[in-house]
Formats: sequence, structure tokens, C-alpha cells
Amino acid sequence: MYSLTYLDEYYAEFEKEQERTAIRSAIKIQKGNILIEYSLSSQALDELSEKMKQFASVAVADDLADGLSGKAADAAKKFLENIEKPVLDCPIKGV
Repeated sequence: MYSLTYLDEYYAEFEKEQERTAIRSAIKIQKGNILIEYSLSSQALDELSEKMKQFASVAVADDLADGLSGKAADAAKKFLENIEKPVLDCPIKGV
């Protein structure tokens, strides 16, 4: 027959293992939430980056064309039309 001390120790160890399992599960859930946020943030930043490029290459170019003339207007328009899409990095790291 098992002694009461042995059973108490076994029960305490069993509870510790349950706590460890619960903590691991909570961590996995949070990592999943972080991955979702990373994905959503990256998508939103990509959309904003595209809007910024469109604004610079179309709206600003048209506005400058109204204020400039000749070669200066052509150079400004050409420069703005060739601007690349900015790289907006997601601030969520470690994913």
C-alpha cells in the first residue's frame, strides 16, 4: 500500500504537470493570435504602401504639372511616375 506522503507528492507533481500543460496551451494560443495580427498588419501595410505610391505618382505629379512648365514639369512628372512602392515593414517581430 502507498503511504500518504507518497500520494501527496504524486498529487502535487500531477498538479504541476497540469499547470505546465495549461501554460503551454495558453502560449500556443497567443502565438496563433500574434500570427493572425502579423498577417493582417502586413496586408494593411502593403495596401497603404500601394496607396502611397499611387498618390505620389498620380496626384502629386498632376499637382506639380499645374505649377511647373516645360522641361521642369516633364522631369518632375517622370521622376514621380517612376517612384517605387515604399517598403513598410511590419512592426511585429519574431514571426
